[in-house]
Amino acid sequence: MSKIIGHKPADSTTIILNTYAHECLMRMADQDYLAARICYRHNLIDQFLWSALQAVEKYLKAILLYNRASAKGLSMTYNVLSNESAL
Repeated sequence: MSKIIGHKPADSTTIILNTYAHECLMRMADQDYLAARICYRHNLIDQFLWSALQAVEKYLKAILLYNRASAKGLSMTYNVLSNESAL
């Protein structure tokens, strides 16, 4: 078996975190994304915005978890969505 230079075998913590990111965050984000598309096609704009927001947040959390990056210093602004939905 050949070794990849700079590659370390995954420890149990890495496996658990990656499994959580995939099974809990990515799958739920995919479902929220599909719900958002359905809502958009049926002109349910508020529901579309909410489902899309939920999907984006879960995708971003999964990306942070996969990369073991901290979310400190990051913030989300909801003003754009709330102002557009009021139109």
